Amino acid sequence: MDEADAMAACMGFASFGKRKRSPTRERAASKVRAPSYVPDTIDYLASSEASAVDMVLDVSLATTESFMPRLAQALEKLLERKTSLENLAISPATYRRCRGRANPYEHLGKFTFVNRSAIKMAELNARCGLTSTSTKSFADLCGAPGGFSEYLVYCTESARGYGISIRPDADDDPLHWRLDDATQARLDVSYGADGTGDLYVEANMDRFVETALHENPQGLDLVVADGGFQEARNHVHQEHIMHHLVLCEVLTMTRLLRTGGHFVCKTFELSTPFSLGLLYLLYRTFTQLAIVKPITSRPGSSERYIVGLGWKTYQPKALIAHLGAANHAFASGVDVVGLVASSQWRADTTFLDYVEASGVTFASRQILALDDILATIQGHAPRVPRVHVADVYATWQLR
Repeated sequence: MDEADAMAACMGFASFGKRKRSPTRERAASKVRAPSYVPDTIDYLASSEASAVDMVLDVSLATTESFMPRLAQALEKLLERKTSLENLAISPATYRRCRGRANPYEHLGKFTFVNRSAIKMAELNARCGLTSTSTKSFADLCGAPGGFSEYLVYCTESARGYGISIRPDADDDPLHWRLDDATQARLDVSYGADGTGDLYVEANMDRFVETALHENPQGLDLVVADGGFQEARNHVHQEHIMHHLVLCEVLTMTRLLRTGGHFVCKTFELSTPFSLGLLYLLYRTFTQLAIVKPITSRPGSSERYIVGLGWKTYQPKALIAHLGAANHAFASGVDVVGLVASSQWRADTTFLDYVEASGVTFASRQILALDDILATIQGHAPRVPRVHVADVYATWQLR
């Protein structure tokens, strides 16, 4: 990876590198009183009992600008900020250092886990109630090196997990599964029928689903998905490049999740017709749906998570067939840009208003975060109050 690519990667979704904090910064931060941690309230969309969804595969939809103008404007401003930072031509190391100084939650680290993903799941669980004493099973899609699974094993007494993630070519690749003994004992790792772990391949998905459901014929309690890849870190095309992967994660979930189960899936801006259609399908098939930006997800990134609570129907045949057809289309080289008739989700003002409002909020916060990074690069580091780590960990029941 050359320096320009490395810089683009830094400005994409959160990386899992070690924190870089100098002693000087630690002393400066200690002068600011650590505020008490109070989690933001999560607003949920409650699914209504309505008519059937008009599921169609479309390759010719227009942009969202005409029906979500505030979001389009916010994303345009966000792109300007990203471009301004990229044009500074600073080294990736300098960017990471300044990003860490400007982030009030950078010091939360990764607790005792393999990476920061585990802390994100701890936060999401504490705020959304994803697990309980009755949680006995989960699937971890595209989860290597294993942060989500490690946390879920940590927070449940006996839940058994099933993981699939693409097998890297190099033995020393950091995206190999890196599991402690406790997690290894309770996580069945699969690489699918062809041994690659590629979830795009239908036979791999089939093998994984068969394995997980063999011991759980009524479905799994929880499905989590945290997939991503280097090409998606380009800040302009990030969401579009992720369409196929997110589709496959959702398709796998529809085949695995029990009635009443929960789902977590990493995504980005949720501004394209494809993303909106997929989100609308989830809105109609979960009792509650939320779009959540954890504080453990760096504020300068576009990363966010879809959280679905209360899956309505085990293995909905029509939905599985529709998403499967979309996967086949992608596999044959067709760029699917829509999954639901746009007239339907555009007419649902409750849904559209929620998506636009959340998107504007996250984009506005991201702009402020990038401004703080820019100020830090220019030598004007903001005095950022940092929450007390012990308070946060206690709230998330990390001890």
